[in-house]
Amino acid sequence: MRYETAAVRNFVVAGHGGAGKTSLCALMLFKAKAADRVGSIDAKTSVSDFTPEEQERRSSIHAAHLSCQWKNYRFIFTDTPGYGEFAGELVGPFAAADGVLIVIDAVAGLETGSMRAWKMAKEANLPHAVLINRLDKETADFHRVVEQLHEAFGKSVCVPMTIPLGAESRLGGVFSILGAPEPPSELQGFASECKEALMDVIAGSDDKLIEKYLNGQPLSDDELLGGLRKSILSGNLAPVFAGSVAKDIGIAELMDGLASLFPNPLERAPFLASDASEIAPSDTGEPSAVVFRSVADPFMGQLSFLRVLSGRLKPDSDLVNAGNGAKEHLGQLLALNGKTQTPLEEACPGTICAVAKLKATK
Repeated sequence: MRYETAAVRNFVVAGHGGAGKTSLCALMLFKAKAADRVGSIDAKTSVSDFTPEEQERRSSIHAAHLSCQWKNYRFIFTDTPGYGEFAGELVGPFAAADGVLIVIDAVAGLETGSMRAWKMAKEANLPHAVLINRLDKETADFHRVVEQLHEAFGKSVCVPMTIPLGAESRLGGVFSILGAPEPPSELQGFASECKEALMDVIAGSDDKLIEKYLNGQPLSDDELLGGLRKSILSGNLAPVFAGSVAKDIGIAELMDGLASLFPNPLERAPFLASDASEIAPSDTGEPSAVVFRSVADPFMGQLSFLRVLSGRLKPDSDLVNAGNGAKEHLGQLLALNGKTQTPLEEACPGTICAVAKLKATK
């Protein structure tokens, strides 16, 4: 399996427990044809929650690493627990990711797990986006949650990219703010506000764009996309998406948004190695990787999780541990989809993979 680094999107799925993170991950895998069915938490067939403890609780306890091919992009993402007692499981995945998708329950609104995820994303300087999920449920209120986001993080920061068409049981789809068609008449006022807010953020990302915008000149599609990406990478914009995982509404639009707006691994800031040196992301040169997590696998012993930083990592190769100078031999590189492990021929920057039985790296 070979894919280009520029096509990789590595992100964490985080938020409060019960917001629908695991169900979203299962649906993304299914839509990308990486799974032949949508895994169910209640039926204990979820790809992410595969341990007996998680299946018994019907909620995530451990971080689960997943991957799929969405159109021309490679998604590498991690489903994380949402309850506070398992918050330690977020630390490693946040260190290995390039972006964060925060999932919020449209009924419960902004909760402590969502606030925690936002804070960790800011501290790690990671671009982030929001999905307001479960909009098909009774008492779900997209506008109320958007107002909560505005109060907590800023009106100019949390701007909807998609808005729901209908509400609760009448939810029928989503409208893309920067899409071509006009919204229904009852949404025109709100859609116009959202578009104006987005255009202000986009124009403010570049002096040339703001000059064109203030002079009333239309911005091209490339300029719009470039301004959006620059604003998201700088942390000035956290786009908000509307949807329902249960009804598969708005999820394709979300996945397209993550593909086009989230950074690729080469746009990531340099990593600080354990010897205090900086490792700049690069698709060429000597391979380097960071071990961000290890678990005891019942069949393979110690399993170490790597995020590739630079170069192309290959199985059956030797690296040096920068912390202690010891030579470390890598055996098989394993791509992960929950408990399913697939051998990799090589791993480019941004890839998360697992290696068994490292001797000098803990």
